[in-house]
Amino acid sequence: MLASVFLLAIYIDPSQPSAAPAQIYALLAVYIAVAAALAFIAASSWWWDHRLARPAHALDLLVFAAVVFATEGYTSPFFTFSLFIILSASIRWGGRQTVRSAITVNLFFLLSGLAADVFGNSEIDVQRLLIRSSYLGVLSLLCIWFAYDRDRLARRATLRRRLQDPAEDEKGNLPQLICNHVAARLNASRVVCVSRDEGEPWALVHQMDGSGRLSGARATPVAAALFGAMPDEPVLLDGRSGRMLAGTATDARQIDMPKALRQFAEASDLGHAIGITIHTQDFECAILAAGAASLSSDDLTTAAEVREELEFLVKQDLLSSLSQQAERQRVRFSIGRDLHDSVAQVVAGISFRLEGFKKSGKSATELAEDIEILQQELATEQRQLRSMIADLRRPNSQVRRTDVAAHLTALVQRLARQWDIACTFTSPADLIVAPDLERELNQMVREGVANAVRHGRADRVAIVLQASGSGLALEIIDNGRESIAPGEVRPRTLSERAAALSGYLKGTTGPEGTRIRVDLPMGAKA
Repeated sequence: MLASVFLLAIYIDPSQPSAAPAQIYALLAVYIAVAAALAFIAASSWWWDHRLARPAHALDLLVFAAVVFATEGYTSPFFTFSLFIILSASIRWGGRQTVRSAITVNLFFLLSGLAADVFGNSEIDVQRLLIRSSYLGVLSLLCIWFAYDRDRLARRATLRRRLQDPAEDEKGNLPQLICNHVAARLNASRVVCVSRDEGEPWALVHQMDGSGRLSGARATPVAAALFGAMPDEPVLLDGRSGRMLAGTATDARQIDMPKALRQFAEASDLGHAIGITIHTQDFECAILAAGAASLSSDDLTTAAEVREELEFLVKQDLLSSLSQQAERQRVRFSIGRDLHDSVAQVVAGISFRLEGFKKSGKSATELAEDIEILQQELATEQRQLRSMIADLRRPNSQVRRTDVAAHLTALVQRLARQWDIACTFTSPADLIVAPDLERELNQMVREGVANAVRHGRADRVAIVLQASGSGLALEIIDNGRESIAPGEVRPRTLSERAAALSGYLKGTTGPEGTRIRVDLPMGAKA
């Protein structure tokens, strides 16, 4: 287009070209034809676009020198032509090649001006030549700055943002997440994803077509060899001809296609495609994206950004999985602890009472009343267990704060009947706490009483709950003297509950029994 406009300009001005007009007309006509052919080739083949880029750039420089030599005055296209050359170098190759092109353009301009003075028909205007050279130098510096700043911004703009939450079909399905993202970013109608976990000998192949559906995973021997063959950097490849470029848009280079990659591309019927590899600590993946409307070496830069985005996605998915596993483990641990301190202790208490029945020597008629009491306790515990399950299912917003003293009073009375001991509870009235904290206090009291009877053979237990500073203090005092060595004690389950509530437990035992004190913050959450 630039050469066509220039050809029209010198045709209108009969005084131009001032030197070798026939040759310049012929040169411009040939250049326009070659430029049109190069534009067509570049649009249809990324491979020849890459191979012919430097020869075309050299041709631009030679034509620039010729037209500057042959023209003068306002008709000379040295400003626009020089900017075209420098900007094309900036866009295609980056800062270093822009500097080289700018130096070459300035040298050609000066040499053409001197040659026009020596070999041309008119004398050179030194002042005008120097002024124009200065303008060209300033414009060259601006283009060089643009090239380096564009490189810097491209590096800084590489993905570091939080991606949107995955769609429903992507949750827990990493290949689907990867294929969807690659298809959207690279405008690909077909994506092949080959993945394997670290250390596994086999690889799984997923394919996504234009409809967005992901085919079932299949393992192939060719896919496993792909990981050693695919370069770490993004590649642009033609699976049918075996051509491949690697690197970035400003540093694309031709490399030989590995045999394993060629075999996989042929087996998958892949033509032109973009290849990306991902390596994380526990996961590696090779992606081939095909079916884009047009490809060029510029897509290598986009592929490098997509690679970083995919690495972020994989790490985000791994962290999400680990978080879910940790949460499930915490829930399992919490439920196990609750069952230990409630159902298991109730069963132990009933067993303890039944063992006492065997040793009491009472007749069946005499034991009927005691058995009926145990049945009532079992029915009560069943209701408590159902209530606990209902609380777990109920949203927190629907759970109201509760009077812990009233609940613990009823619990202590049941524990006294279950274990057949003297059990008392002391607490100020109207002590309101959150439901989670009230449930934890219930479980601590259950566990404390069970430990006192089973391990210390206590027959008297006192439970004291009181406000302490900005929190609560729970004390469990018993008269047990067996099976426990004097000194400091830290019951495991009680210690775990105290730590989970950001509290502190201290326990001592001696000839007079055992005292456990748990200090908890008032706003503690389980």
